[in-house]
Amino acid sequence: MQLRTQESLTSRIIKKTLFLINKKQDTVRRMERGKGFVNPKQEQPEPPLKLLKNIHSEITYIQNCPVYTLSASSGTAAHDSKSRGKDRKAYTVLYFHGGAYMASFNLFHWKMLNTLVAETNCSVVAPDYPLAPSATWKEGLAMVLELYTSLLPQIFNKQLIIMGDSAGGGLALALTQMVSQQSLPLPKRLVLLSPWLDVSMTNPLIKFVEKNDPILSVAALQSAGLLWAGGTPLTDWHISPLYCSFKGLPPISLFTGTADVLNPDAKRLKNNLLQEGIHIDYHEYPNMMHDWMFFPIPEAKRCRESLVALLKNGH
Repeated sequence: MQLRTQESLTSRIIKKTLFLINKKQDTVRRMERGKGFVNPKQEQPEPPLKLLKNIHSEITYIQNCPVYTLSASSGTAAHDSKSRGKDRKAYTVLYFHGGAYMASFNLFHWKMLNTLVAETNCSVVAPDYPLAPSATWKEGLAMVLELYTSLLPQIFNKQLIIMGDSAGGGLALALTQMVSQQSLPLPKRLVLLSPWLDVSMTNPLIKFVEKNDPILSVAALQSAGLLWAGGTPLTDWHISPLYCSFKGLPPISLFTGTADVLNPDAKRLKNNLLQEGIHIDYHEYPNMMHDWMFFPIPEAKRCRESLVALLKNGH
């Protein structure tokens, strides 16, 4: 489904500002100097207290990595055994943050997760998984697979939804492919937000989009992808899940914007899924930049409303 509404003035202003401050080139310089993909000051690894007035937060650890669980203020997560029988319709969302596999959560992540919990009564399980350059996909996937299997005994059948943005979207798809190959119980649905599906960035259509993308630099992404790969070929499906078979996967909802360099690969994923008979709800927003759903713009509100509706009815 492609939305055909006119781009909002707020969106145009934010995009123009990002171009003026040359955010993409700043990211390239940071990567060239070995300073990471984003300024550490922009990261918010822990959920800020000011957002948790009506949200209960817990922290556990998997392989020494923090895992945050956000739930309604009653303090009982939807996947907790104590909640069985109380709200069998509430979903648990296993959420993987973006950041080019190099950066942790930011404030925008926590704001949206807070909205999802508050408006749907779902629980959100959000791991701060291992990141490059100190880790590669091997440590990252091992950690999230252990977390996934630890959740299975606690969750009602088909009450788990895996969601991720950007790199987290790629990780979500890779994990689901691994779960399928190991014949583990599958989640009810996979939700991908501006997903990074192929770290090689070799799709020839990307070059036509990059000039319209105010956030992502192909060169910076390729550098980050090499670090995450750790010497493994970039087309290995653990790193670039676009190259795996999708047979047996659950339904997928995909949200992408046409001013995002990752959009051409989102279209490739849609076509591949259709060819393999996998149900795909494809939402393409004209002129929207990468991860637009986190920005204070009308188009983000519409996207979040779609996510809330999905978590209320499961599709």
